[in-house]
Amino acid sequence: MSTQFQNLLLVPVSAVLIACGDEAETQTAASERDPRIATSVAEVGSPFNPAAEKAFIDALLAKDDPAMEALITQGNYYARLHWATQVATRDNPSADDVALARSYMEDAIEAGNANTMFIKSQDLMADGELYAKDVEAGHALGLKAAEAGDSSAMLQAGIRYQYGVLGAEQSDEDARKWLSRALENGERAAQRSLDELNR
Repeated sequence: MSTQFQNLLLVPVSAVLIACGDEAETQTAASERDPRIATSVAEVGSPFNPAAEKAFIDALLAKDDPAMEALITQGNYYARLHWATQVATRDNPSADDVALARSYMEDAIEAGNANTMFIKSQDLMADGELYAKDVEAGHALGLKAAEAGDSSAMLQAGIRYQYGVLGAEQSDEDARKWLSRALENGERAAQRSLDELNR
């Protein structure tokens, strides 16, 4: 089982709280809410949009499995990535589930989702459940995720450069660059690594 996936929440708690506001409507199933929320990707344009995210969060908080399955079928990227992450944390997932999880992740990466790039990069650099180990490809994809704005990818890139591990050649300059960007984007853990670099 891949510990990278066990420690990752695809949707941060802050995003759930922001989406739900003070009136977290967890008692009402997503399918009972405004049907316009659960629209297909074709109807809303970008696959990563507020309506798709809200529909996913509603179904997740309500623990509404039929609504979640409907979102997956409709092509909701958030629901598909959540499912793919669950597959990656299972002991001995089926080959069919792994193949489907990979296809969901590849679709999200093709759509430009930086968080999915980061998740795949972590799986590639470890002995993950979804992808065969390929440290060089994982490092390259992690950098792409960092460049696309994923703060966790920025932090991990900085640490890899700081220590010269997992496909990165040691470089204080690159470490500072990525750790500084990570810190600017809310990754407070980057401060400790920056402090170590500046000693």
